[in-house]
Amino acid sequence: MPYRLMIVDDEASTRTGLRDYFDWASYGIEVVGEAGDGAAGLELARKLKPHIVLTDVKMPKLNGIEFARRLKEQDEKVKIVFISGYDDVDYLKSALKMDAVDYILKPVNRNEISLVFDKVVKLADSEKNQRELLSKMSAKLQRSIPLLRERFLLRLLKEGSGNGGDLEGQIEFLELNLPLEGVYCTIIISIDDQEILFESLSVREVELTTFSIQNICQEIVSRYMQGYVFEYRKGEFAAILCMPEEEAEKDVLYEMLADIKSSLDDFLQRLMNISISIGVGSTVTRLKELNQSCSHAEDALHQKLFLGKNQLILIDQLEMPGDWDFRTVRRKCDKLPSLLKASDESVIAAYLDELFGELTRNRTLTAKYCRMICQELLLLASQFLLNLELQEEQLDDMEERVRNDVMKLETAGEMKAALLAYLQQACRYIGDRKTNKSRNVIERIKSMIETRFQENVTISDIAKEVYLTTTYVCLIFKQETGMTLNDYLTKVRMETALDMLKDPANKLHDICYAIGYSEPSYFSKMFKKYTGLSPSEYRNMH
Repeated sequence: MPYRLMIVDDEASTRTGLRDYFDWASYGIEVVGEAGDGAAGLELARKLKPHIVLTDVKMPKLNGIEFARRLKEQDEKVKIVFISGYDDVDYLKSALKMDAVDYILKPVNRNEISLVFDKVVKLADSEKNQRELLSKMSAKLQRSIPLLRERFLLRLLKEGSGNGGDLEGQIEFLELNLPLEGVYCTIIISIDDQEILFESLSVREVELTTFSIQNICQEIVSRYMQGYVFEYRKGEFAAILCMPEEEAEKDVLYEMLADIKSSLDDFLQRLMNISISIGVGSTVTRLKELNQSCSHAEDALHQKLFLGKNQLILIDQLEMPGDWDFRTVRRKCDKLPSLLKASDESVIAAYLDELFGELTRNRTLTAKYCRMICQELLLLASQFLLNLELQEEQLDDMEERVRNDVMKLETAGEMKAALLAYLQQACRYIGDRKTNKSRNVIERIKSMIETRFQENVTISDIAKEVYLTTTYVCLIFKQETGMTLNDYLTKVRMETALDMLKDPANKLHDICYAIGYSEPSYFSKMFKKYTGLSPSEYRNMH
């Protein structure tokens, strides 16, 4: 069935040219109507229900912008392509905000129409295919696996089974093809970032997505071996695989797993841009031992916390964790306040690398424990900032966001990245506070020296004035000014002497005593060192 196209333009020659000039049929398009302005086009669209509308931007009565807006209110699926002249820039900018597919500039040429409508048709086909796919999935959803069968399979994985007779009777009653003896394996498929994903989807979209994943997996499993796929937990699916002994080779299993992963990746990326991780359990030789295989599959899937998302993880390929002590992590956490005090972002980055490296060494840790560690670090940082009386709205908001995000993140790497962004931002605020505080101290020191340079002022006097130790005063003054305290005191005295020497009425010995020196010879020595001239030579020059 062709796509219905309607042309709206106030120039009859343009409408005729567009209608007859281009081979619409080759694109699967049929021109079903024309209108000379937006108002007429709106009325015609109600009757014809076009899939695509080609409209001019500038028209009388109702321009193309308002026409497109009202048309979208009638039918949000309609594809709109605007026609615009080179001098209609402002109109065109407004048009592009109307969720238009594209635009064509006047004078119109065949190549440009071809390029634009190739894009329009592809978009329409893609949406049509997606609707058909969702429609098929909706139909299959009504014929999903009976609830009793899923409950039995779920219980088989979680709890094992009782005696063989009861198990065989249940299998027969549910019409399952599961022999009591055979080579079995369990896999668990988990949607990555499921908490974040499900928050953005409606209930129906969630149901359609989960059913689609289950259906795709079941189709692929059936190509290779006997097996059943069903929803295990929200956002997770389990597959019970029964491999005939002649095919019970690891290569066959790996090929099937790779096929499942590839097919699901392709489907989910096209539909919603999401990924999955798969945990693969050990093989067992009895149906009633499936709970052991399932436990191993969960252990494998759990490693997503450390290995990252979008992974295929086999339990028999994992290394066993070495010795590990929770007290080590506890001690590392307690170091955070002292590191924040230094306000060095690179130090914080190295600290988190080391801490999360320690967490990763123990592959048995749960995501819940890692989140708890993150919350503890956020609390330590918050308490430290509170003690500094450093309360910034932007930083508080960021802390709240990170605290909430951490509870949804699924990998240690993501948790570390979220913490790092917040703690480095905290470092910047702390560094700014320290710099401002240091600057205030420096200004007070300079003011004291400039006021009391005539006295025999000492570093100890300066330190007492600003309530700091002599060592720290010397250190921060040098860091902030690049000069020692004595250098600055000498500078103030010498600059004063330079001004006084310009007045012949000031005797050399009077100047010496006035700037805080008790020996004229020492004054002359310091003056020559500072200026390269003796006081007398400087006076003669000026």
